[in-house]
Amino acid sequence: MNEWQPMETAPKNKPVLLDVGLTWPVYGIWNKPSGYWVYSNLQASLNNSKWTDTYFENETVETPNGWIEL
Repeated sequence: MNEWQPMETAPKNKPVLLDVGLTWPVYGIWNKPSGYWVYSNLQASLNNSKWTDTYFENETVETPNGWIEL
């Protein structure tokens, strides 16, 4: 499977790649207690034109644009 699939067909029992409107896909999984998809997005900081920190930030989205199998 290499094309974005409709969210109605997304498995809610395992991680998938999600299209949440960024220019890259993100790793995500369904969070049953909240009723939202949770995804991790890589963040990076610059200070005086030098990388100072990289980390993952977790976000939630109710309805992503699509999904792809990992």
